[in-house]
Amino acid sequence: MTDVDTSRPGSSILVLHSPTLDPHPFIGRLIASPSFVQDDPVGPIPWRIDNKYYTADVHFRLQELLHESPVSAEDIGVVLYLFDTAPPDPLPAMLTRLIVNQPRDIALAIRVTLESPEESLDEAPRTEQAWEDVEEAFDELGMEVVDELASPEDDDERPIPPLEAVRQTLMTHMWPNMVRKPVGVRMPSAAEELDPQGDDSEVGREEEEEASSFPVTFQKEAAAEQRTDALFPSLSELRAQLPAASSAFGARGDPSGKVHVEGEDEDEYGNDSDNDNDEMTALDRLDVLGEAFGLEPGPEEYARLDEWLDDEEEDHGHDYGFMPLEDEEDHIEFGEYQDVEEDITGHRIVPRDIETLDGFEDDFSGLAVPPGRASLGQTIPLDPTPLLLHLQSIRAELMAVEDEDERRVRAGREVEAVMRGFGMDLDFGDLEGEV
Repeated sequence: MTDVDTSRPGSSILVLHSPTLDPHPFIGRLIASPSFVQDDPVGPIPWRIDNKYYTADVHFRLQELLHESPVSAEDIGVVLYLFDTAPPDPLPAMLTRLIVNQPRDIALAIRVTLESPEESLDEAPRTEQAWEDVEEAFDELGMEVVDELASPEDDDERPIPPLEAVRQTLMTHMWPNMVRKPVGVRMPSAAEELDPQGDDSEVGREEEEEASSFPVTFQKEAAAEQRTDALFPSLSELRAQLPAASSAFGARGDPSGKVHVEGEDEDEYGNDSDNDNDEMTALDRLDVLGEAFGLEPGPEEYARLDEWLDDEEEDHGHDYGFMPLEDEEDHIEFGEYQDVEEDITGHRIVPRDIETLDGFEDDFSGLAVPPGRASLGQTIPLDPTPLLLHLQSIRAELMAVEDEDERRVRAGREVEAVMRGFGMDLDFGDLEGEV
């Protein structure tokens, strides 16, 4: 065994166990060394942590939990408590004192697998209720419980093997002698070092990656270009395959009367440009004739064009979707057609008798005119000055009357006279009675 530096308590992992439990098999499985043999049963066990982030030399310190023996755990940040079938009830007082007096960075309670087959058969089956009680007891103490006998599928939070979970948890501690690795450097793990076929599997994996990768070549692309050229001829080849008759004449006619001029009614692909317009107008025909043969249309051509346009207007004169109404009978028929039983919403329409459509007639014979309104324009002067002067004189006279009742009566009479002058016949008898 190599010399272990125990001068730094922070690099120690305190392993607590009962006197009947041998912790060495578990330590051998934890550090991935099945052939682990310890010369000193109570001496420290070295372990070199080597992951992709850092390296650190630590050691396990084994300690039995006895009733009266004290445990020195000053400045130790990692504590493991091992039990086999079930923890004692209550928990050891020394364990409780170590965790409560000085909280640890990592405190794990691990149920380990027994080494001998006979002891394994005698192990009590794990029940959910009993295990919940164990977890609750250690949780009150501030310790996390790991069951080495459990399968990875039983743990929803960390679906990894229990030993690997313990190993990763120990690597999360900030060891005082840890040495960081450069970024990008990866070292093989302990499981890869113990695998005798690791090199062969790595070589096979590299061969599979090379086989699955896509080769970067340019010859296949060149072949693809040649195949494309062979399948799709060029534009010049297509033009060469056109019928010779289509290019023998500069201008040709067809039964439809259309005029085709070479170079003007064909685009760069050899297609007729008049495909978009199925019929050419007469003016376009004259323009094509003039451009093709250098001829200017004469008066006869324009006269024929005007006649043709007139015929077109006569043919399409009634293309409005309905016939115009020319006489009274058509109006009557149109009115009867509008008299339907139901409208578009399904409501019934009251039938109407439409005799004529002479329009709206102004008939005010039944209008009753109020009395006195006929001479309204004559009785009401346009200038209100005389009325205002009269009211002022009446007011001055009423101010001279000392009797208040007489003043009200005379004022009412004057108001009645003024209102009658406006054509309003009002009865002020009730007003005089009240006054």
